[in-house]
Amino acid sequence: YEPINEKIEHVKDLFIFQIFTGLSFVDLMSFSKDYISEMDGMKVIRSNRTKTDESFISLLLPEAEKVAEKYNYKLPKLSNQKYNDYLKLLGTGSGIKKTITSHVARHTFATYLLNNDIPVETVSKALGHTNIRQTQHYAKLLGKKVIADMSKLLK
Repeated sequence: YEPINEKIEHVKDLFIFQIFTGLSFVDLMSFSKDYISEMDGMKVIRSNRTKTDESFISLLLPEAEKVAEKYNYKLPKLSNQKYNDYLKLLGTGSGIKKTITSHVARHTFATYLLNNDIPVETVSKALGHTNIRQTQHYAKLLGKKVIADMSKLLK
């Protein structure tokens, strides 16, 4: 049995890892060092999604690598229900009005990539989506970015 503050720290770390990898909860729980390989001198995270068996590939971003190293690439395990319960607790304690769930991390990852001009096709592959229409759902949230990008035409 782990003390509640240790559980909260694990949940916070897992959430950060999800935000910077885009992994779904089930893939987060099955993550291992086997997901990491090297390509062109960079560490990448790649595997197949448990839900769809669709492949995904992404850079292992420094924020995610830091969490993975903290746990020697053996991330803490807990149930989806408990994870989301603790995330709700973390969100409320942080004054966040929106309900925080494991899927919010995936949305955040997609939005982060899109806001940094990563093409929607690349985001789709990083998320392991079976078709681009799934990813376009995230892209429609970025109307503000479209206007900001297009405003360059007025200069």
